[in-house]
Amino acid sequence: MILQAGNQTFDVQAVAFDKDGLLFESHTFWLELARVRAHTMAKHLPPEQVLRWLAFFGVQAHLEGEDYVITDVDSMGIMAIAACWEEITVTAGFLTEHGGMDWTQARRVSQQVFQESDRSLDLKRALKAKPGFPDIFRRLRAAGVPYGIATSDPAHRAIQSVDLFDDAKALSFLITPDDVSVGKPEPEMLYAVSQRLGIPTEKILMVGDSYVDVLMARRAGAIGIGIPEEASMVPQMEPYANAILSSLEELVF
Repeated sequence: MILQAGNQTFDVQAVAFDKDGLLFESHTFWLELARVRAHTMAKHLPPEQVLRWLAFFGVQAHLEGEDYVITDVDSMGIMAIAACWEEITVTAGFLTEHGGMDWTQARRVSQQVFQESDRSLDLKRALKAKPGFPDIFRRLRAAGVPYGIATSDPAHRAIQSVDLFDDAKALSFLITPDDVSVGKPEPEMLYAVSQRLGIPTEKILMVGDSYVDVLMARRAGAIGIGIPEEASMVPQMEPYANAILSSLEELVF
């Protein structure tokens, strides 16, 4: 398939997408997820420590009564870019330092916090589709082009998220940190896509909202297209991206 991105064209045999920030508005999701996590963590820490933990993760918040009001999430902070297992490990370390727990207890509590908050998260409330999604998935299906997701999010949440707007069963692949030994921006996720589909990496298009997505593509020898949510991401993408667009709707084929 010949795909046009801006004023450039690429010969593409498969397309990989990041999830948050590309298919869904990241801040809408992060704000709700941070709120749910804060209330779950409050079962184990006093309010001032919960706020400190949120700040450590790059989350700006304050208390209004017993409610944690989340005002912003740093797009380069731990919550925005770390894999779930990394967040759990960092939280366990925080609990040993500030929660008076030994490592065994801290690790167990940290896992419980993330599992419980994931179960409590209302994805319908948290997710808002970006322009061009899910239409881009439907267009690729119609063209007979394999497509899927390469994300730092857990597989179950990625599947639930897609199913709210489209059909996750139609994905040709779903690559998460559980499928590789090291995640973005290392190239393993795209190597996994290549192996599963039997397509060389140079024919795989990786689309993402962060420089780690296009850097991963560059390291894998794939095609990397950036669609940043924030203008501040553009300079970080420019050394690695084959093209930088403003919307999924600009992918023409």
